[in-house]
Amino acid sequence: MKKTLRIGFAMGGGVSLGTFNGAALTQTLKLAVLRGNFTDVQVDCFSGASAGAMSLAVMLRGLVSQTPDELQKARLALTEEFGEEFLQLPEGSDRQRNLLAAQVVQAAQEDIWVRQISIERLLDDGAGPGHALRHTAGFLNRATVEKIAHDAIRFDTETLDLSGKRLLADRVLFGCALNNLTPILMDARSEFTSNKLFFSSLAEGMTSWAHREMRVFDLMFGNVAVATLDDEKEHPSRWFRYRAGDFAANKTSDLRTRKAWSTIAATAVASGAFPGAFEPVVLTRHSFEYGYQDAENPGLWPEELAGRATHPFTYSDGGAFNNEPIRDCFRMCSFLDAKGGAEEFERWIVFVDPNVEEPATVFQLPLHQSHCLKDSGDLSLTDKRHVQRLQSLDRLLPFAGSLLAAIMNEARGIEGDKIFKTHKRFALRDGVRSVLADALGSQPAPSVMAALWKFIEEQLDSNRRNLLIPVGGLTPLAELRRVISEEKDLAPLLAELADPAARTEGPHKALWLRALAFVAVDLVMDMTGKSREPLLIAIAPDSPLPGSLMSGFGGFMSEEPGKFEVAQAR
Repeated sequence: MKKTLRIGFAMGGGVSLGTFNGAALTQTLKLAVLRGNFTDVQVDCFSGASAGAMSLAVMLRGLVSQTPDELQKARLALTEEFGEEFLQLPEGSDRQRNLLAAQVVQAAQEDIWVRQISIERLLDDGAGPGHALRHTAGFLNRATVEKIAHDAIRFDTETLDLSGKRLLADRVLFGCALNNLTPILMDARSEFTSNKLFFSSLAEGMTSWAHREMRVFDLMFGNVAVATLDDEKEHPSRWFRYRAGDFAANKTSDLRTRKAWSTIAATAVASGAFPGAFEPVVLTRHSFEYGYQDAENPGLWPEELAGRATHPFTYSDGGAFNNEPIRDCFRMCSFLDAKGGAEEFERWIVFVDPNVEEPATVFQLPLHQSHCLKDSGDLSLTDKRHVQRLQSLDRLLPFAGSLLAAIMNEARGIEGDKIFKTHKRFALRDGVRSVLADALGSQPAPSVMAALWKFIEEQLDSNRRNLLIPVGGLTPLAELRRVISEEKDLAPLLAELADPAARTEGPHKALWLRALAFVAVDLVMDMTGKSREPLLIAIAPDSPLPGSLMSGFGGFMSEEPGKFEVAQAR
């Protein structure tokens, strides 16, 4: 057996193609448990957008607890799929129980996406043919999705028993991409001037409206001490914190309650509220989620809401601006990995994209089409056509479509591109380190070391205050530990990490100077907390899926596309 495997799941949208996504991720989990040759498999990070957020919420809930009936069905399914390979697992062993839990989740995903979500149910929630749709701000009935989500996360006991969780780490981060229809003002003018007239003139250049958001849930499956939560370097205050313990005002809520899981489910449904198809979802957001501390430090909390702790914001499909939440998953995993834990572990980031069509540039815009061929409309036996000049509306509609596509393409950042750009920066960073290694061979004065330490602390504190998902451990010691693990020459410093005097008085002062300089370089290059170690695993179908028809709603027309996509994913 090898080391512990830590998995972060990132899942984008695709409407009915969530069928493929859910089956692919759970099959990955099953194979990692059965054939991965790891001492332990832990899922500690979920990052989802649109349908992906809903699938991950179902997976999260399913891994927390499973019913005896679900486990019995899972046992039969695994016996049919793997035969003796499954039956030879020791009865009651962790591998067997983990595999059963993964199969329970896969069956739940298939039941929801293939059988429960159908076009008939989306057009009527049982109140009468079309009755509910008369009063909703969408073509389809969101109440159907809400009921399915409620059934997926519900539990019959007064509180949810968390002792039966499988495959989940003791601390799990769950991020949902959101599109806030009430934009938040991003104002950078105060960084440049306090002059009132100059301040006003910068309104266009230094302000913008942000719709793209992410809600992060910090889920602790143990009764973590409230005092521990005061350390924002360990538990960032902008996250929605839950623990397996009683509610503590302004600190944490109880993960065992129905309200906790209703909030998680509602956030996932909001992330999947496809524009036009489903009515947007109203979520109560808290001022702490926007970094609000007090009137002097409001963070991103709107000035108009000063003095209010909460406000209902309206959300639609989070995939509109962040349909590939890979970078968010990397950041959350980086934050967790910096905390240590397993003595030796391997990190996987698993991303599923059900869309395989290659992007193609269209050089001929419909806007420029001024004429078209039109049937003559007479009763003659010959096929007669004539050239007709298009009316203004016939040209304006395609132009509106092109303009909307341009806005959406510009608004959406392809997260995969950003990840690979970061990988390219590793080479540049290594080059800078190589040059500095030769220059930093002296015996530094204590004042130099103190200045470097102060610079690093200030930059890390800035990251903690300004980033929703801070990267790395947020402390100089955590960053030093990372740099030392990357540079073999710095290995002697590992034993001296806990001794501040060693940095200025010990025999390795020159090495300490180099290590601190390397951390400072990473901060300046935005490489804090980043590592080459995580393995990005991308999963996609080998051909377009039938559910992708009709902008992704095709899979809801029949169970057949869903069954095909589950088989393809597995």
